[in-house]
Amino acid sequence: MNLCTLAQVRSYIGKSSSDTTEDGVFNALIPPASQMAQQFCNRTFQRGVHSNVRFNGKGTRAIMLGDYPIISVQGVTVFTDVIPASPDGVQSGYMFDDKSIFLIGSWQFFKGAQNVKISWTAGLTTSEVDLIPAGAPYTVTPSIGNGLSGRGDVADTTGWASIDRGVIFTVGGAALALVAANPATGQYAFAGGVYTFAAADTGRSVTISYDYVPSAVQQAVCELVLLKTRQRTNMGVKSRSLAGENVVFEDRSMPPAVKDMLWPFRKLVPIA
Repeated sequence: MNLCTLAQVRSYIGKSSSDTTEDGVFNALIPPASQMAQQFCNRTFQRGVHSNVRFNGKGTRAIMLGDYPIISVQGVTVFTDVIPASPDGVQSGYMFDDKSIFLIGSWQFFKGAQNVKISWTAGLTTSEVDLIPAGAPYTVTPSIGNGLSGRGDVADTTGWASIDRGVIFTVGGAALALVAANPATGQYAFAGGVYTFAAADTGRSVTISYDYVPSAVQQAVCELVLLKTRQRTNMGVKSRSLAGENVVFEDRSMPPAVKDMLWPFRKLVPIA
């Protein structure tokens, strides 16, 4: 999964719209730079579905899951007992927050080796309500700035929409159809974190759902791309003397400044 776009790299570097000389290099470097960031953070920054993952029961009422924030839980089993979801937080069953599954009532994660199975979906996701603008190009760029604090270990409350999860008309709830380009009424297109709608739907309220990449992670990957671009011309060289001035080049794969941006998103709990 790419954690930034070509447009974001170009904007960070300050490239003019007509200067495309390094676009091929940027496009080649964005995937490995994104992979480096994900390996450092021990997470994928992409929605993940985990089916029947086994845990050791320890006689407690809570288990912390290895991939979070939790979006939904599909099933909890202890030995052969299928635990239902608690309908109200009072009746027996399971509940969950951003990171953990909790059992209520007479249930508990009884002691045993690999006797607990849990299926869940996790990832950075949100939704928001927007109005389709009156003027061309009828686009909406999600703000990703409200209501995201407290999302598990995720401290950053801004970012960009990386994966579309659907659009509905806020009034009535009818789903819009995703198309590649040139949407007609009741349709939308999505690319590079931007939603495009039909002129005929101007002024209508839409509820947009999407997965997102935090802005600090995006910035870190943009800086990695720029670093790798510049290192190509200085590969294997640590310093040069130019007109009596000694220039020292950055030769580390990931500078401390980039690690500092990524550190708040590092997941220290492994997937069981």
